Amino acid sequence: MPVAAFGQFQGVPLTNAELTLLGWYLTDGNINKRTNALTIVQSVNSPYLEEIESTLEACGFKWNVSRVPASSSQFVGAADRLHYRVSKGKPRRDRKHLRGWGALGEYVGKEIADPLMSCTREQFAVLLDAIYHGDGLKRTAESVYWTVQTKDICSGNKKFADRLQMMAVLRGYRCSIAVHNNKNSKNPMYVLHIKDSAVRHVPGANQPGRKGLKRIAASGTEGVWCVSNALGTIITRHRGHVSVVGNCGRGFRLHDGKADCLVLDFGNNIKRHGPVDEIVAGHRPKPSTDGKAKTKTCPECKTELPLAATTCPDCNYEYPPAERPLASHDEKAADDAVLSGGPPPEHDVFGVGYHVHLKRGAPVGHPPTMRVEYHVDMTTTFREWVCIQHDGFAGGKARAWWKARSNDPFPESVLHAVQIAKAGGLAEPQRIAVVKKSKDDMERVIVRVLGPIPPATGIAAGRMPGDEEDDDWSDPPVPAGWAEEEIPF
Repeated sequence: MPVAAFGQFQGVPLTNAELTLLGWYLTDGNINKRTNALTIVQSVNSPYLEEIESTLEACGFKWNVSRVPASSSQFVGAADRLHYRVSKGKPRRDRKHLRGWGALGEYVGKEIADPLMSCTREQFAVLLDAIYHGDGLKRTAESVYWTVQTKDICSGNKKFADRLQMMAVLRGYRCSIAVHNNKNSKNPMYVLHIKDSAVRHVPGANQPGRKGLKRIAASGTEGVWCVSNALGTIITRHRGHVSVVGNCGRGFRLHDGKADCLVLDFGNNIKRHGPVDEIVAGHRPKPSTDGKAKTKTCPECKTELPLAATTCPDCNYEYPPAERPLASHDEKAADDAVLSGGPPPEHDVFGVGYHVHLKRGAPVGHPPTMRVEYHVDMTTTFREWVCIQHDGFAGGKARAWWKARSNDPFPESVLHAVQIAKAGGLAEPQRIAVVKKSKDDMERVIVRVLGPIPPATGIAAGRMPGDEEDDDWSDPPVPAGWAEEEIPF
């Protein structure tokens, strides 16, 4: 289920150091109303002191730091604090080559300034790291080989939380907001759970005990945040959770002067679920396992590790981060029929192959079929099976199929039919239509344009010299959704 999108943003003219400084200001920073100095406050025990100091140096700011004793804090047991101060204007006495934070004026704001909303995905990652270092919940798991992949960020500013979530979900990050009410305070705390993942997997019916999608009654008091875009999809937020949904519903609403509706299916949803007026809901088959968790072996010390481990605890080997594509959808929209009963998609045929096909695990004496493969591009092939040696309805269909393509007599066997076909005795298909029935997920080939029928080859039944290596008796994988006893013809 998609829960984030990959938007296109022009970016902001800021360095990584300047983005990092803004992240620290958004969390642990403030501006003195009297002096206009920007101050970042950290405990003397903070592990990020070096990061803050190197960031200030890289920004070219004039800054100073002072230590404030813990006795001035209202919290019991608090450590001394360090105050990093940056003036707004340029230095007037010494170090005049430096500058003040005023150079970033339009990007400075405690609720994420509007110009900062244009940062790219890469720039947002830098900003997010600094925000997480400032107000993030740092979790560790020393007893298990587990790496935290979710950034949990706390804030008492609702507008800041909403805008940060908006930035995240438009840049490929999954982000939800949980609201925590403190009995000792009237102001709630907003906790953002952010993960670099654009999808969320929903458990199916074969996973009992886990929460999944279910129908709930509508409530007049609930609020839903909806954002539509130029493509008609909708980004929704309900109770802090975000999802991206399609909007085929507008295609069902008739309007005078509008006769057509263009549906672009980049996720093969029609192929999986059928036409929108005949949707078939199904479940993924439960994977077969032996009850053991999947593991992997460390390439350095050969220690067996959980599949999700990113670091080996024995030799400290770090696995390189997996490269994730920016989009998990296809580059080209599917051409499946959106409505049932409409014209099926058609394809030009660039090549055709004929093979002897024997069903895997077939009993002795079970007749083979002739497998016909239609190649429509470099990666796509459609197949049909012609039952040359069958009786009854299947055999009658095979005889009609042969008569429409060849002047040779009906072959005595599948091997004989393949020999004639490879000798050029069959008319070449030039264009086909592929019909899919959503209920059984089977594709059937219909030849739309057939070339001229060639002269008879006169090949008699029997194996021709050299055919031992040419005939393909292999059994390719049965297409998804087909039972082996349901081969179409």
